[in-house]
Amino acid sequence: MFETEVSGENSFSISEVVEGMYHWSTAEFGQPIGLNLFDTRLCEVIDFTWLVDNLGKYGVTEHELRELLNKGILKGFSTPRGSTGFLLYTPEQVKTLKALKATARFNDEELRHIMEMWNVEIECTLEVLPYDDPEISEYDHLRGKLAEYIGETKRQIGYVENHSKSSDVEQHRALEHFKSELEKCDKAARRLDSWNPDALTDQMNGYIGRSLFRLRWADEWVRIENSQQFQTKVIEGYSPEVFFSAWSHSSAGVTFERIDWRTTLETFQRTRSQGRVFPLRTPDFDLVERGMILRQPMMPDAYADLCKKYRIDELNKITCKMGSGLWNPPSKSISSAYCVECRNSFARTLATKQYCSDKCRSRAKQRRYRERDPERARLSQVRYWTSYLEPPGEE
Repeated sequence: MFETEVSGENSFSISEVVEGMYHWSTAEFGQPIGLNLFDTRLCEVIDFTWLVDNLGKYGVTEHELRELLNKGILKGFSTPRGSTGFLLYTPEQVKTLKALKATARFNDEELRHIMEMWNVEIECTLEVLPYDDPEISEYDHLRGKLAEYIGETKRQIGYVENHSKSSDVEQHRALEHFKSELEKCDKAARRLDSWNPDALTDQMNGYIGRSLFRLRWADEWVRIENSQQFQTKVIEGYSPEVFFSAWSHSSAGVTFERIDWRTTLETFQRTRSQGRVFPLRTPDFDLVERGMILRQPMMPDAYADLCKKYRIDELNKITCKMGSGLWNPPSKSISSAYCVECRNSFARTLATKQYCSDKCRSRAKQRRYRERDPERARLSQVRYWTSYLEPPGEE
């Protein structure tokens, strides 16, 4: 769960920034621009030479890049022409790899594992927030996004009414917010439905273009924040398996608040079941089968603070309950995987493939929406779209 918090002297309005970029880029280039940092469709033109040129200023040499590729640590994407391309985000991953290597804490196999899990995070985000298909009209894209937003807002209302454990005051405030959003978007959807998509005026097309620009940038912001969270986690010294039940994003970056030990250890167990035997790392200690290895000696008071910070009693309780199965779980090959949604076995050709079917992928997406606590972690669209949507004007 997470919230976006931007405050203080550096506070800013995301909606104002996006609105300004829309008008600036349209005036400058004749069309609005997009980041598309994770868009694999750009790999055709983002080649190895481009990567070398963009990373040279950070002290990354061509030899280092080739070594990362040859060892399978850095991911390249095959293009229709048979060449290898990269994401616009790849340089950020390379800079992170360089920082991790400098710590001398990881061997090549663990670095490869970290990058594979990072790429899984990116691909899962793209499953939930896919880049728009250029073959579909802008009108249809906007109408589809509105329909999705309306459906998810109704689910949020149902959650608050039937499952929320918040106080009556907080529930009332949340219901007022979601019902206001639902009314606003119902009105926008009805207005769009009244338009003939084959006879749109310039004013209608202008509204559609501005609205989609806001929504696409909102989605990109989510992708960036999700990747920033993973990047911050591994740079701070946590294993990629570590899951936090609470964290926040702000202008200063990501702040982690509480490790969910049960989810963390279950994920760690799945990693070991695939034959990937690494310590479970935190900034202050490594957890291995024989116990906890501190990264540096501590005085009793400092050790007591560490136990409180990491809730070591809870960690010990869960590890004891999981027993030897935590460290020596039944082996599971990549080719024989379990769908993370239905738990049925399926043949997997890629290590990053999580679902056995599109149906399960869609069901997982809907489940994630339903399980989010709307008071602390609104769905990406719910969290952002409030600032970006505007009802269509009278035509």
